Amino acid sequence: MNIRKKINLLEQNVINQIAAGEVIEAPHSAVKELVENAIDAESTEIRIEISKGGKELIKVTDNGMGIAAEELRTAFLPHTTSKLRKLEDLEKIESLGFRGEALASIVSVSKVEIYTKTNESEVGVYGVFEEGNLINCKPMGCPNGTTIIIHNLFSKTPARLKYLKSDGVESSKITELITRMALSKINIAFQYVNNNNIMLTTRGDNSIQSVVETIFPRELSSSMIAGKEVDVLNHGEKISITGLIGQPHATRGNRSYQVFFVNNRLVKSNFLSKIFEAAYKDSLMINRYPVGILYFSIPSTLIDVNVHPAKTTVKFFDEKIIADLFTEFVQTNLFQQTNIVTSGLTHDEMHLENKKVYTTKSSDISTLNSESSIPERKDPEKCTSNHYSNNLYQTKNEPPIVQENILEVYESNKKNSKYIKHPKDHDQHSNKQSYFIYHVLRLKNYRFIGQIFNTYIILESSDSIYYIDQHAAHERIVYESMLQAYLNRDISVQHLIEGQILDLSPVEIETLNNHIKIFSKIGIELQPYGPYSYRLMTVPYEMGIPVGTKWIKDLLDELSVFNKNDQGIPYEKIIRKACRYAIKANDHLVDKEIDSLLNRIQTLNPPLTCPHGRPIVVQQKRYEIEKLFKRV
Repeated sequence: MNIRKKINLLEQNVINQIAAGEVIEAPHSAVKELVENAIDAESTEIRIEISKGGKELIKVTDNGMGIAAEELRTAFLPHTTSKLRKLEDLEKIESLGFRGEALASIVSVSKVEIYTKTNESEVGVYGVFEEGNLINCKPMGCPNGTTIIIHNLFSKTPARLKYLKSDGVESSKITELITRMALSKINIAFQYVNNNNIMLTTRGDNSIQSVVETIFPRELSSSMIAGKEVDVLNHGEKISITGLIGQPHATRGNRSYQVFFVNNRLVKSNFLSKIFEAAYKDSLMINRYPVGILYFSIPSTLIDVNVHPAKTTVKFFDEKIIADLFTEFVQTNLFQQTNIVTSGLTHDEMHLENKKVYTTKSSDISTLNSESSIPERKDPEKCTSNHYSNNLYQTKNEPPIVQENILEVYESNKKNSKYIKHPKDHDQHSNKQSYFIYHVLRLKNYRFIGQIFNTYIILESSDSIYYIDQHAAHERIVYESMLQAYLNRDISVQHLIEGQILDLSPVEIETLNNHIKIFSKIGIELQPYGPYSYRLMTVPYEMGIPVGTKWIKDLLDELSVFNKNDQGIPYEKIIRKACRYAIKANDHLVDKEIDSLLNRIQTLNPPLTCPHGRPIVVQQKRYEIEKLFKRV
């Protein structure tokens, strides 16, 4: 028989160690708390030293306000802080720390030394804590600020120590954290030392570019766009976003280079990652992720940071405003500043090359059929249907193929496009044209060289060669025209006179009810017909053929399994259809087809990628070619 156990009040040191498990879960957690305290103390210089992944030693030194001698013992007690006074203060938190748990948690699981001095004091103070108790305290000469040294973290809790990773893994977590903290406060000079090796030094000169160049790989930092700030007023309070975002070709295989700061607080947010990636939705390759360093300035009354003891989670009171503003920031800056992909050259070589001026006799592509440009080629009207079945042009006896109709729809709807939000002050003919717009608008004026491998079109300018992927280019054209037709509800449907009965399971019924708008948008009209059936009244065409019940069931399966929103599935299906309709690699193109394709490329919105994220145009500088031949 089990004996009832008496309810007891836990001892304070047990309470502290339990609390420490949430606040200080690993060495990087301790570093984070100490650095945040240093930032809150208005430091301008912070030095972090660790050894053996932070397990043996963590030392953080700052030149901030320091701790008064009479407050030293209090500062290391649970729930003591200088940042809150009353309950209402939780609604307007401005500091990084506020819970008053970190120092108490640290001293409960390790030995801690502290040197600290305030600006008002003539002498500093030295203290030693063990098992949560101050065992030594005496005056000590030291500079203004605070130095905290943690010895043998988790030595008092062997069970926790056992579950830490290797020294290398724990070091890498701390390194990543310090780089993020340096990005959050570009006005603070950081120095990070790992096992007596200086790993990172920033100047604290308020230059985000200098910090990024110190932290990020060169090929990544040189491909980032300095975004222009966007803002909105919400109930009279300003919300703004600024930062750096990567160009579509500058991607990574994971989200480790997506860094978000909310009011200078480093946060982890699946919500922000989803919005960020959705803004690139038709510009990224599969399993690739955009990079960015984003700063959100949001009134403290509109967010909640008191969600988890680690303080890396934040809740937004109005997610729609944040999502809309974030999407506008990304898409506006991508439109204005995206560059054509350039192969081969380093950042420094590109800088030098852009200063050079070359002169080359230019031949407009409109002279393609002249004897001086390329050899005489077959007239497209005389081409056999089996050889050009996927091309833009057909023989006189053939009906126009799907993509030609789509391109006509695209041209007619272009003026009313609402797909990309163009900046209000954007003028393609102004002197402030982006590098991207400058080159794309001039593709027609570059000298046509030819088509290679029946896949790539080559053009020559005064200082570069441009390679155009014909499939990627046409796929993007078809995608935008299809997307415009979808957004304008310009979808061809087949009306079923008697209707067709569609039997559904309870799960499918629920999925259908949750996403009924999507079916209406894509031309599917359904009428209830009994408890688990619907009568199908209209269906859309897919590649000229009305879709069947299997197509609808597949759509329900996708919506159910992947829990996609109302926009996700149509975009994916449009991308898949665009890929099927587009001209393919290894399709030989004639002059008029190439001319038509180049004309349509100039109507595309940046970034210049196919819907899967592959580049349409790649630029190779003359300098790079001359390097290959050892001429420079």
